[in-house]
Amino acid sequence: MDFDKNDVRVGAFILAVVAIFLGAVAAVNRARIMTRTYWLQIALPEIAGIDNGVDVYYRGFRAGQVDRVTVSYKPDFRFEVRFSVNRQIQLPVGSKVVVRGKGFSGGRILDLVPAEAGTGIVVPPDAFLPVELEPDLMAKANDVLGEARAFVRKFQEKGTADDAAALVRESRLAVAEFRRTLANVNALIEEDRAALKGTLSKTDDLLSKRGPAIDRSLKNMDEALTHLPNILKLTEELVAELKRHPWRLLRKGGDETPPLDHQHEPAKP
Repeated sequence: MDFDKNDVRVGAFILAVVAIFLGAVAAVNRARIMTRTYWLQIALPEIAGIDNGVDVYYRGFRAGQVDRVTVSYKPDFRFEVRFSVNRQIQLPVGSKVVVRGKGFSGGRILDLVPAEAGTGIVVPPDAFLPVELEPDLMAKANDVLGEARAFVRKFQEKGTADDAAALVRESRLAVAEFRRTLANVNALIEEDRAALKGTLSKTDDLLSKRGPAIDRSLKNMDEALTHLPNILKLTEELVAELKRHPWRLLRKGGDETPPLDHQHEPAKP
């Protein structure tokens, strides 16, 4: 069977794509094999925003990530979360995991909290650690406001001196709790503000460096679009020619039909 140059080029291109794909797969698998980690697990009564890829931290250090979330019905309904931990981190028996909020973005992280008094025994791989769910700040603020409304309603209904004094004491406790919540909210705002400032600074530096390249790309795109009308016209002529002579798709040569006239008026910029 005879092959022309186009067939050889297509075959070479396909082989190159397959080689690149196999190389990428090998690199990913090698990175997974070389990574020295071990697995731990937790059981949650509700999913609490945890999904594959959620980061795991240990004293501020990114120690791993969530690998799998499964549903278990025995002995009771729960979500079993498996996550990786850097093998250099050895947790003593009695350590726990705290599910914390990640700022105002709504994301979650797993925070490894080691036991205060270590017994020298290390948590074995695939073990289940105790878990705590940190309450959401906004939900806690809503609860405090709900309690305040309930106090006001109770005061309006009763209005006696003893009840009023009790309501004042309860209101003071609610206000103190609300102040602590606002302090936590302000701390989160300051944390997110610093991160946002750093992100904007990096974005400005990137735009200043890549600005000329972006301008050149846009200019090249504009020049390419000026040839689009001629390309469309040539495509229409080719379709018309194939409708008149469909055998051109099956064989080459032996045709005395004069070639198409491809001279066109230059496209207006």
